[in-house]
This record gives sequence, structure tokens and C-alpha cells, in this order.
Amino acid sequence: MTPIHFKVAKHLSEEFWQQTILRFITLRLPIDLPFEISKFRTEFEDVHIIGTFDGRVVGSVVLSRIDREIVRIRAVAVDPTLQGSGIGAMLMEISEDHARDAGYKSVMLHARENVIGFYERIGYVGQGGLFEEVGVPHLRMVKGLCSA
Repeated sequence: MTPIHFKVAKHLSEEFWQQTILRFITLRLPIDLPFEISKFRTEFEDVHIIGTFDGRVVGSVVLSRIDREIVRIRAVAVDPTLQGSGIGAMLMEISEDHARDAGYKSVMLHARENVIGFYERIGYVGQGGLFEEVGVPHLRMVKGLCSA
């Protein structure tokens, strides 16, 4: 198997649009959310970390700055045919390393109820109770970033 390559995708690049389609297929389509191109065009300040395999984007994470110390991880997406292969955990590790290197002290995310266990296994802790976002139950989760 060819290794997965991880990198930051440039805003509005071909890889940016590939990961946008991946996010739509894996995150929005299953819960009947429409594709909103204007939403993606406004993400120029966000960091888009992607995983590529044989020239196609198979994983994606978006990092959005909250403040000087906290970054939010959003839109974690892995190609459905490769879910369970470890790509998600690798993407999260690389995203956390990127956030740490950028000087953030912690990361937070809103985990869909069906993936809370995944985030717990990689060190995230839930805060509060479930709440509804985009029509799906979520839990706010956080993880501190220790300096190496």
C-alpha cells in the first residue's frame, strides 16, 4: 500500500476542492445538509490539513482559530472506504502537532455523538452534555497540548 501523505492544502487549490467534496460526502450528505459553496470560500483563514493517497484526498481536518490559546478542530472527514484504517487518528495527531507548533495551548471540537468514543481514545475529554448542532447530537470536547 502506498503511504498516505499529509500536508496543508492551499485555500481554493485543487486539493482544497477535493477535500471540500470529501467533507460534503462524509459529513453533510448523510444528514441531508446542502452543499453551500459560499461556506467554503470563507475559510481562507483556516488551516486545511489533508491526507492524500494515490493523488486523491482521503482525509481532511480544518483548524479554526478561537483565540491566542485555543484552536477548534472542525470537519474531520475520512473517505468512507478507508474509515477504521487509522487515517483519522493520524490526521488528528498531525493537526494537534500543527496547532502546538503554532503556539496553541489546547484544541476543542464538537464531536458527533457516534464518534465520541474515537475522540476519547485519543485523549479528548467531554465538557457539559449533548447539544444539537446541524440536527445531530454533539458533545464539546477538549484536549490540552503539552509542549514537547
